[in-house]
Amino acid sequence: MAYTLAELAAASPDEFVSGVMDYFVQETQLMKRLKWTTVEGLSANVVYTEDRGVAGFYGINETIIANEIHPKTLAHSILELVGEVVIPRLAKKGFSQDDIVEMNTRNETRRMGEVFEDELFYGNGSGQSLLGLHALANAGYMQEIHLTANATPAGCSLLKLNQAIQMMRGKAQVICMSLTTYLYFNALLQLKGSYNTDRDEYGDLQTMYQGLPVLALPFLKETELTGAGDGQYDADTGGGASSIFVLNLRPSDGVFGIQNGGMDTEYFKQTEDKVGEKVRLIWDCGIATYPKWCGVRIDGVDVDGAWTVAGES
Repeated sequence: MAYTLAELAAASPDEFVSGVMDYFVQETQLMKRLKWTTVEGLSANVVYTEDRGVAGFYGINETIIANEIHPKTLAHSILELVGEVVIPRLAKKGFSQDDIVEMNTRNETRRMGEVFEDELFYGNGSGQSLLGLHALANAGYMQEIHLTANATPAGCSLLKLNQAIQMMRGKAQVICMSLTTYLYFNALLQLKGSYNTDRDEYGDLQTMYQGLPVLALPFLKETELTGAGDGQYDADTGGGASSIFVLNLRPSDGVFGIQNGGMDTEYFKQTEDKVGEKVRLIWDCGIATYPKWCGVRIDGVDVDGAWTVAGES
């Protein structure tokens, strides 16, 4: 079974961990939308093939001719996400002890969420790093649209975004773009009278496009660069481009969260450099992705380029 962070929070027997999960829901944009599955015994970054059976037509010799519509290769990446909440012995002036604990816990949860969401996209799978979506797209794990065939980024269009959504064959659930790209995208929608918003299930306001929420993510970089000059913007630094991700968040064939058990806590009676206590949060968590239907990446997006309807000048 797969659960949202809100459902994990409600099910946790540990009141402190439940509160931390609630803060993840409040302080993250994409992480809270993932469905989470509990796994055991997985190593850090692995791509493996699981036996999911075969679909196809019987051939002349009565063997099944397999098709590749339903891929069987699953990439997973799981590491320890760690945070520390300091609980001072004496409350600061104007704040109660409970206020300080709540504030410090929320701030640390926000930092942990930022680390996870950054790694979700730009982890390179080496050392203490998840295998992120950018690296998976570079490796051919995700469908791609290159806006340009060279090292000069291009402005995106609604036509290209529509193409990416269409390539997902009804499986798309969310659109992710950088802050500047999001501003130009919204400006075009407002100009054309097509700007729509809605409240998500958590009460947060979001832009909607073709029934999909559009997220402006501050950690989606605007410095991507094509290394080989072939149109694939595989480097995340050194350039002036960004990427747009149209994602499927279903555990059956998309991108989803995995955890090796739940979150653990360690309590320390004193800290190294302050008078007070400390709670260490330890969560073996990461992501798993199925190829092709996990999403579409549009790369080579000029972050300073105005959007068009169909690429017109």
